[in-house]
Amino acid sequence: MDPRFQRRLANSYMNVGLMKIKKAESSNAAADERSKLLEEVFEHLEAANKIRETYEVPDNGKVLENYKIQRDWAMGLLALVRVEINRLNSDSAEAGAVAQARQDGERLGTMAIDKLESLLPPPSDLEVRNLLASARFYVGKLYRSAEDDAAAKPVLEEGLVEAGRLVELSPDVPKYQNLKSLFHIDLGNLAFGAEAWEEARKHYDQSVALLATLDRATKPSFARDHAYGLRRLAEIDISDEQIESANRRLGEAIEELGRLTTEYPENKEYQSQLERASELKAGLW
Repeated sequence: MDPRFQRRLANSYMNVGLMKIKKAESSNAAADERSKLLEEVFEHLEAANKIRETYEVPDNGKVLENYKIQRDWAMGLLALVRVEINRLNSDSAEAGAVAQARQDGERLGTMAIDKLESLLPPPSDLEVRNLLASARFYVGKLYRSAEDDAAAKPVLEEGLVEAGRLVELSPDVPKYQNLKSLFHIDLGNLAFGAEAWEEARKHYDQSVALLATLDRATKPSFARDHAYGLRRLAEIDISDEQIESANRRLGEAIEELGRLTTEYPENKEYQSQLERASELKAGLW
């Protein structure tokens, strides 16, 4: 079989798996539906990996084709890490399953990071750096889902550095700015949980500033994360008795979340965030 066709076939399986992951991660997916989707995702990703194991790279164009194979393999590993994160976050997960998901996710994430690091520098420096930063984001998320903040922090800090390089190299690419903002949110959450208020404020400020420059009107996830950062900053303001600042931030967050719940009335996450921000604002006076 032509290796180019093999690669396309493997990527087709992986892309279907990625679509199903997004559906499984939806806040509207029921627990049994999510579990079924994750099994389907795993089957598609395993099918992609089996095809990749049979690749025969031609001598003509071998360097570039080998790069593509290794990159695709790393992307498949990252998708499997996302499966393990979803298993960790399952309400029905038992202790043994949680431990296994953490172990498998850590192994797969480490393999993805090692493979991506081996692909630097070019032929496609920005693409690999984006994947490498994403890999650190998902490994950090895996640790956080396993309630291991000590393991999550250094991985997220490395990822923030990588995302920062992407923004420096291509400052006008929204997905790089968004990725950097996500690292700031997760590091802010770690600091918030440890009651390191000034560190948390620094990260949330950076996240809000990055997201404020992006097109939140057509990208609901940007608007959601922007409102989340504002709410977290308001919570810190409240602890510092900066009531006027908290009131202003919560007003902005409520306005943004109100628009999202109007446009996406079935989205439970947006509704939950709106309720939380509204409760905080009501309790200020």
